Amino acid sequence: MYYLGKDVKIYLTTETDDASVKVLQIGDNAQPTVSTSDGTYANGFFAHKLAAASLTTAGYEVPDLTGVDLGLGAVDEDISYIGRSAVVKAEMKKETTITLTKKKNNSVFDAVYCTAVGRATTTLTVTDGDAAVGVAEDAALTLISTDGTTKKYSITNAASDDTTVTGTILSDSGNTDTGAGTAEAGQDNAIAVSINLSSGTQHDLLTELKTAIEGTTGHAGKILVSAVPASADGNLSIVLTQAVPGTDGNTARTSASMDTLSSANFTGGTGTGAGDDDVGPRWGVYYDGANYVFNNGRADPEDAIDSSASSVKTFGYRVHIKLSSGQWMSIPGCQMTEHTMSINGDGTSDETIGFTSHVTPLIGTTTGDVSRLAATDL
Repeated sequence: MYYLGKDVKIYLTTETDDASVKVLQIGDNAQPTVSTSDGTYANGFFAHKLAAASLTTAGYEVPDLTGVDLGLGAVDEDISYIGRSAVVKAEMKKETTITLTKKKNNSVFDAVYCTAVGRATTTLTVTDGDAAVGVAEDAALTLISTDGTTKKYSITNAASDDTTVTGTILSDSGNTDTGAGTAEAGQDNAIAVSINLSSGTQHDLLTELKTAIEGTTGHAGKILVSAVPASADGNLSIVLTQAVPGTDGNTARTSASMDTLSSANFTGGTGTGAGDDDVGPRWGVYYDGANYVFNNGRADPEDAIDSSASSVKTFGYRVHIKLSSGQWMSIPGCQMTEHTMSINGDGTSDETIGFTSHVTPLIGTTTGDVSRLAATDL
């Protein structure tokens, strides 16, 4: 069955109401992450939480659809008996395919299909973006990348630190100016984060930290940093992502006197980093006992469990199709199986995204189905 994009709405969700999938733009890289929040497709959310609100909130639908191709079928097995000429067909499982074609306007689907997962992340959050910076000279944040590179990022006062700028390597013996004083033994080889402690804001703190971490004297590409949000009242955050996937990226961070900046250890790194997690998160998310992480497709689908109970399964994504008639079809347990891009003669680009599911589709007359998966469904 083929539908024009104007005749349907498509909503993508995970198979849990606790986690969504968001694609962060980190420099020139688009990085999928597991999120406990939710938001619009325009803000990078690829798959929303499995909740009724995800099917009614404006901006949660996949935009710019030009066509949807839906195939409903089954995988059969031939059964024959000795002495009988007739062949009996037995249905083994359902087979549903969904192909979405849309105008390409960002890298969300590229990232989900192609970008390596298993990269550990952490979030740095300030309490009030447009408030005073609120940290002291010599306050520091220490980060470790997957390969073990350790860097301490130390605050200096731009109002009086002379020639010291963000990215300067501090030296005890060289008496590098830090503002009110000079670098001491504990700051030797630390990376300066220069900010005016009198007039600077917490937004400025995030900006200078990003500059220091990405700089040639900092982690220089070993830790990727998301864009800093515009200055605003309330919490502001940036996400740090290990460039190399693997459990070695689940490193500790150390924070000293960073009173207005909250941080945590890196988490979510999976695999060895030797190419075993070098595909995108095509199989959804699951709960690993501590956090929701991406499924790499190498385990039994029944092993993808929810935080609420091991009997609740979270394998794959769920594609919800709303027809112009008001009817709904929800296809659970979808695996992302293809992604292609084409360039048209007028210079515009289209992308095609394919999903396959072996779970029985769910039909609704007024809304999509958000019931949870059980082992018997897979």
